[in-house]
Amino acid sequence: DGRDAGLYPSILLFHKPYHTEGVTYVQRAAKLGCTKVNVIVTLLCEIDKDSNVLSYGVHRRGKYRPLTRELLAEFKACVKKVFAEVAAHDMEMSVLAHLNAGGKRYDWRNNFLFDPLAYYDDFSYQDTLIAAIQEAILKTPNLKAPIDISLSGEMGRSVFAHADSYLAIMRTLRSDKRLPKTNLGVSLNFSNAAGEDTVTAAQRKHAQGLVDECDFIGLSNYRWIDLPIDATHFEQAKAAFFVDMRNSGVTIPSGTPLHFSEVGIGGGTDEGLASTPAQAAKTPWNGSDNPRKNPWTSPQMQQFRRDFHRALLAFLAQQPQENPVTDAFLWSEGSWDPLDTTDQGFADPRIIEMIQRHNQRVVR
Repeated sequence: DGRDAGLYPSILLFHKPYHTEGVTYVQRAAKLGCTKVNVIVTLLCEIDKDSNVLSYGVHRRGKYRPLTRELLAEFKACVKKVFAEVAAHDMEMSVLAHLNAGGKRYDWRNNFLFDPLAYYDDFSYQDTLIAAIQEAILKTPNLKAPIDISLSGEMGRSVFAHADSYLAIMRTLRSDKRLPKTNLGVSLNFSNAAGEDTVTAAQRKHAQGLVDECDFIGLSNYRWIDLPIDATHFEQAKAAFFVDMRNSGVTIPSGTPLHFSEVGIGGGTDEGLASTPAQAAKTPWNGSDNPRKNPWTSPQMQQFRRDFHRALLAFLAQQPQENPVTDAFLWSEGSWDPLDTTDQGFADPRIIEMIQRHNQRVVR
């Protein structure tokens, strides 16, 4: 069928305490000629030792503050500003909802346990993060439809434990006739899609019910790489994700498109910076957000980074009819981001040109 999928930047909103300039990031994407962005709307949470969510909150003056009505109103206003900027540049928009650990304990969001409809310290995920997205869309005229919304990114433990609640949120959004056309889905990790917990038979059944009603399924694609990299790497990553999902008891229907909700190579190792492509290929999810610690300075590493993006674009240019990847979004942070959308100091003009040329063909 040979349909092409574009490769676009992410707008990181509150992913790190200093990621507050969403409007500027959208402007940078527009300057590069990007016709679409993925807005990663991030709220913080406090977790206990078992990664149960205790409260939702935001960063204020270097500290985690549990939500109040005022703080939630400020958060919603920021989201609205960013969506308005996307509309002002006539871009298409995808949205990905993220939680990060903001309190005393840290864990990766894939291990958080929470019911998105339940109240933790007076607030629920639905009436904070999802409501912020929904209200910002409603208050932003001229947003291009359809808008893709991923109700959760890399939060598989919560999705599998409370699939019915996510399905209820999805149905609530679908029944809101004021919204422009939206495509709704969930996004999971490329491996350990269901988090670390053992999935029960009942959870498998509910998770299958949720996936069956999704307009798309997203995945964060940071699968380790066998060198030399070419387009088949991404086909293998996709196949491995399907196997991981089946092992958790869920089959993705053949008609459901996929998104690479996050994709990139950070050039990092578990210990620090990679000095060879072979090291970087093992842990694409590791990298640097400090321009003074840039893994992409040697000719060998620069070449590998270009080869990675060339292979990704070659993969995106030839999508099959069954479960095509219809959109891919770079993780626009530090050394993962050759476009310098969010953090500055890691751009590669040759990769920028490659992506621009590819996307112009997609839009034609």
